[in-house]
Amino acid sequence: MSTNHTPFPLTIRQLAKRLGGVPLLGQLPPRDRDLSLVQRVVFELAACQPGSVYWDLHDPADPDAVHPDMAYFHGALGVISCHRSEPWAGCFSIQLPDNGHQPRLAARLALEQWMVSIHGPQAQSAGRPSRQLATR
Repeated sequence: MSTNHTPFPLTIRQLAKRLGGVPLLGQLPPRDRDLSLVQRVVFELAACQPGSVYWDLHDPADPDAVHPDMAYFHGALGVISCHRSEPWAGCFSIQLPDNGHQPRLAARLALEQWMVSIHGPQAQSAGRPSRQLATR
């Protein structure tokens, strides 16, 4: 049975495709390039740990906005943003179109991560499948 959910872990390439974004690899890319696995996406800088991916939902015009470099400084493997973020060595970023769909995509991704964390990967095929992450 085929489902259209977002299983974790995903590769960088799969995540970028699901989100409708463009993956950018650092000058020294992650070891497995765009096939590196993304285990966890976080939405707060304080939740960044080595290997996590930080989704920057802040408006860069906001004086309290967090600069994506801070996520890399905290050990993030990558940054997702509608603004171009130059990835550090060994890291990546995914640039999303600035079309106003980011909050909805982020909420859906957070829900799917939560379902997997509670019920495991098998939960994704039980019951009705969730809608695929898409900007259309």
